[in-house]
Amino acid sequence: QSLQENLQETAAAPGPASSSSSSSSEGSWLGDQVPQVAIDEGVFKYVLLRLTDSSTGRSRLLVRGAAAAAYHNHILQHTKAQLDKLLPRGSFQLDVLGGGRIEHHAEQGVIRVYGYSAAFGPAVHEVTAALLRRWYPFYAADSITCSYEGY
Repeated sequence: QSLQENLQETAAAPGPASSSSSSSSEGSWLGDQVPQVAIDEGVFKYVLLRLTDSSTGRSRLLVRGAAAAAYHNHILQHTKAQLDKLLPRGSFQLDVLGGGRIEHHAEQGVIRVYGYSAAFGPAVHEVTAALLRRWYPFYAADSITCSYEGY
């Protein structure tokens, strides 16, 4: 199974909001308190990240996007700074899986995921869209779309 297929299955799997590589019988993890999605409205850069517990390997996918970010790396650095406040230093690893752009119109309930990051390459936009569909359950499923066109 390809990485893309594995990521898509993880993002689309029903159940708790966290994407976990280990069973839920291990108890809670501070990473479960980290929202999977944090995006702005309008058009902005985004990154798809994997947050991993350094001791157990448990992980979850995160989508972060910010209109104020001039570069994809600014979003990564901001997210790392936020996680440093919430999680003990050295207790997690944050990997960038790629990036792109998001066009989010909350009033219309429409999100478009597209493009790529010059620094990190394109994210698997289908995974990002699946996470956004779970995070925004009141948006029509077909109103959250993705494409690899554009920058």
